[in-house]
Amino acid sequence: MHPTLPDVPQEFMGEPQQLGQFNQFDLYPMPSYIQLTTPNPEETANWFVKTLGFGIMFANQPDPEAPPMLVHLRRRKYQDVLLVPGDPQPTAITYDASGELNALAQRIEENWQHSGITTEGLAPPMLSVTDPDGNKFTFFDKPSEEAQQRFHNLFDQT
Repeated sequence: MHPTLPDVPQEFMGEPQQLGQFNQFDLYPMPSYIQLTTPNPEETANWFVKTLGFGIMFANQPDPEAPPMLVHLRRRKYQDVLLVPGDPQPTAITYDASGELNALAQRIEENWQHSGITTEGLAPPMLSVTDPDGNKFTFFDKPSEEAQQRFHNLFDQT
């Protein structure tokens, strides 16, 4: 049994309209992002850049003597994190790291600690890391051909 998808006008399907570039990042309507509160957005942004490979899209710092009020980070398309000042409220998020999970694990090892790459059951290879504020990031890679075949075989039997 396959779910029935509603009729959606063609203009709402596919990639969002690109709106240009800013600071070497593509601009597009973000379908989702995560906002994290942190005591020091500047220090946290530097950790994300050094440890996870995010880039700083922009920072809003109205008072040059004070920490930024907002830092917009991006690692890959649709992997946006907004940092704002405040008390941390740890959460969890999962991002695609297909084709780069091993390199990401090595980068993290050089600067921090992580769970190691794990592969369990039908799940794809995954790597988890907890940032200094307690937020858990899990990155996944594309499953191997063998794992994909096991997955298809399992569901073909039902």
